[in-house]
Amino acid sequence: MTIERIMDKPVLKNARTVAATINSFVLLISIAASVLLTLSAHILPGRSVALLAVSLFGGAALLLITYTRHVLRNYNPTFYRILRLEGTLRIEPVGDHRRYCYERRQKIQATRDDLRLIELREHWTGKGSRDSLTVKCVKPADAILMDGKVPEEDGRVHRWVYPTRPLGRGEQLEVEVHQKHMDDVETQRPYFRQGGGRYDTDEVRVEVCFPASYEPTEIRGGFWNTGRPLLHNQVIEKIDCVRTEDKVAGTVTYSVEASRLPYHHSVGLYWSWPERASPNAANQIIQAVTN
Repeated sequence: MTIERIMDKPVLKNARTVAATINSFVLLISIAASVLLTLSAHILPGRSVALLAVSLFGGAALLLITYTRHVLRNYNPTFYRILRLEGTLRIEPVGDHRRYCYERRQKIQATRDDLRLIELREHWTGKGSRDSLTVKCVKPADAILMDGKVPEEDGRVHRWVYPTRPLGRGEQLEVEVHQKHMDDVETQRPYFRQGGGRYDTDEVRVEVCFPASYEPTEIRGGFWNTGRPLLHNQVIEKIDCVRTEDKVAGTVTYSVEASRLPYHHSVGLYWSWPERASPNAANQIIQAVTN
């Protein structure tokens, strides 16, 4: 076992964090105390200087204890970083609703030893019939997909990919998951976004593909702050998107890219559907004219 792996153990990492915090506070307080005591010595009597010194160091100690407890209580380092995340959503009209084919591809790098689970969190609006949902792991080929299936309180469905072996620090892995579903029970809202959540994420690419005959009337790119529950559906910044047409396949694809997204931020696309009559509505009109 190398010295790097030994020093990467959680206990030692916690100890290094606390030691670095203490050193920083001691240095800062020492400088401030030296300056204040030097100035006070020329103005205040000896007893006042001593009282000021005790108050200063007492306040610094209380601040240090409070901060250290907060750091230790909330210290939850991730086991990996996302080097590249790609999300693709293919949309097809099916009668009076739509079919969605979702692909999530991400390349991760372990930042600690014994990485066994890669987390996937998705938040879908709308609702489909139970038999319309299928989820499978494509990469790694021998990986096991652990599916939470039911949305939690935050509305997200949590899944994990288990590559059937532990990954060591610095090791990279490509993960790909495919999902198909419909919104035949409740219509899905017209947006699609991707983000790394609490993980460091270097690059993100999001694309949505439509049949050329089913292209939205308007589509834009944007950023979301998904870490704020009351505002997670609001676009905080608009960006340009790229349109690509494939005449052979008869499709139109819109895409956006971003680098180094902040934690709990997402990038994606949102659009407006054209006003089209559904096949059921068209049949009703024909019957009404016929009768």
